[in-house]
Amino acid sequence: MSYIDEICGALISVLKHAADGPPERFAGYAANREFWVSEAVHCLEVIAGYEERFARMKAASEESRPHKVDWPMKPISEPSMRSGDLSKARDRVREVVQRFLRRCLKIFPDDKFAILKDAKRIGVTVP
Repeated sequence: MSYIDEICGALISVLKHAADGPPERFAGYAANREFWVSEAVHCLEVIAGYEERFARMKAASEESRPHKVDWPMKPISEPSMRSGDLSKARDRVREVVQRFLRRCLKIFPDDKFAILKDAKRIGVTVP
């Protein structure tokens, strides 16, 4: 399992749990909305930077020719995540954050401006 799968999966799991929970539990998650949105932004940035990081890792692997190696050399040639996998991860993060923010808006309508701003950061709409 890749780092992207791990961090996105953890965030998705928590926000699904929050969005489906009773109002008193959801209120605690909503009180930390800025944190959860920042975590989602981080996930989206990690996804967006994957190909560049892979290219650097591949180049470093190819340039690394140690004189004495105690293990067989196996250069990195294929990324562990395809563009379709990255798109799915991005979509899943956005969908769960959208769901979370919609519930925030429903329960805390006075925070509408801030919630809409958060939605824009993630690239989703919250009608």
